[in-house]
Amino acid sequence: RLGWRVMVFDEKPAAIEIERSANVLLSRRGLGVLRDARVVLDPDCAITLEGAVQHSVTPSQGRQVESSQENGHTVSMTSTRYKGSVVIEKTNLVQAIKKSIAGEKNGTVSFAYDSSLAEIDFEGKTAVFRGTAGSRSGDGTDDKPVTTHPQKVPYDLLVGADGANSATRRLMRLGKFLRVEQNADGLITKRIPTVLPSLVTESKKEHHHAYLHGIRSVTSTPNHDGTFQLNVVLPGKSEARGTGRGKRSARDDDGTSVNDGTSASDGSTKTTKKQWTWSDVLREKDASDMLHDLAPGFVNDGVSLGDTTHGASLLTRASTPHGMSTNCSRLTNANGDVALVGSAGHTHWPSLTSQTNASLETAQYLGAALEEAFGREEGGATETGVTGDVRDVKNSGLNTPEVRQKNALTYFEKVRKPQVDSLRRLSERGFGSGDFGWRRRVENVLFFWKLFVLTGLHRLAPFVFDPPVLHKINDPEWSFEDIENETKNETGVLFSVFFFTFCDRHRGYPFRRLRHL
Repeated sequence: RLGWRVMVFDEKPAAIEIERSANVLLSRRGLGVLRDARVVLDPDCAITLEGAVQHSVTPSQGRQVESSQENGHTVSMTSTRYKGSVVIEKTNLVQAIKKSIAGEKNGTVSFAYDSSLAEIDFEGKTAVFRGTAGSRSGDGTDDKPVTTHPQKVPYDLLVGADGANSATRRLMRLGKFLRVEQNADGLITKRIPTVLPSLVTESKKEHHHAYLHGIRSVTSTPNHDGTFQLNVVLPGKSEARGTGRGKRSARDDDGTSVNDGTSASDGSTKTTKKQWTWSDVLREKDASDMLHDLAPGFVNDGVSLGDTTHGASLLTRASTPHGMSTNCSRLTNANGDVALVGSAGHTHWPSLTSQTNASLETAQYLGAALEEAFGREEGGATETGVTGDVRDVKNSGLNTPEVRQKNALTYFEKVRKPQVDSLRRLSERGFGSGDFGWRRRVENVLFFWKLFVLTGLHRLAPFVFDPPVLHKINDPEWSFEDIENETKNETGVLFSVFFFTFCDRHRGYPFRRLRHL
């Protein structure tokens, strides 16, 4: 909208992927960003969820249930969680964004594919890309292969949005512009892009489905063609064995029922026939047994998809880390000409909300700061504070595009960095520091116990106690920093309630004891 010339370099090829891409779950927070950017999702490719269904062997405790339906040994409970959220394939989301770019009248946007970032000259403000790129216009037409071996590109502003394994972030770290700390949750995810569920009724097709077994889970989101995508989360061998998490016996591998000893995301304890890890899934039969064990009745592995079954499909899938939190000391460089957005600048464990929503919001923050600095005349509104900084520079006679840009990135850093830090800490809270020992188990139990008590207090006295503030995690009206601060206040409220309850039960014993001393 500012009339800038934008070049987008993508490591992936320009050709449309043959296999279905991963689904992303857009909450109110992410949908609000897209709406403000005038991005319109194709209704034929996007599904608005009507709620969530949790499947379990026994009913979960402490959860508001709209309905329950027994199906064999499985109890399915429907709730309003995720209601209003939108599920869409990542490639379809990208195409919707490109279409909105093509509708902008100002500026020029070009795309280069098969182009990986190799070097950055921070002093000379040039980036080197290697690979064979196909260049095309913003509307996705007129593909023209272009050889770039290598291509040296000058820039005024370099935005690294290149994912969790960001080359931009790595080069900034090597240039000593920032420090990076990462913390993995030790779990691994595999995805089956197309599943024909046998348990889902017609009325529950537009729902998020989940089987929760402590740290192990099987979740599913609907595709636009009536099928589902399945995500299986299991620990690896090193995380699950020999670390003291849960009790294992010599009979575990024989399929004997053992207590997993872990708390699920609703605070309940689940029991499975086997403590599955990905090291146990070596053959097609292992994959089929694991799906039948963790998600009984949901997937009929006898139904083939093309030339393979669900078990065989899962066995051949590439694995990805389930949760990896990334803490960068900065989101920009000191010169104000390089910025990190999305997974390149911050990641969090997917225990509260999806990474996509936070990534979109970070991009919105950066865009708003730049538009405020470059798109307003002197004396204009100063809602974000950026124009105030720019106006001061104008008065000093030093108003240049470089100074405006640096002020914009400084403000972006000041406002957004505390937010993503709060989200990262919130996502790890209750799930320990990545280890699977006693500390993580205690934190897990206390975390869900706190949520259970707060929910109970709200139901008993809704005019006195608010629901847990974590329910606001997808509400764009609440910043992540405000949510984190409110969770600390909730801890104080709980302490006060139990302190006065204890005093009342013992008829003021603590105070009498103090007077006696």
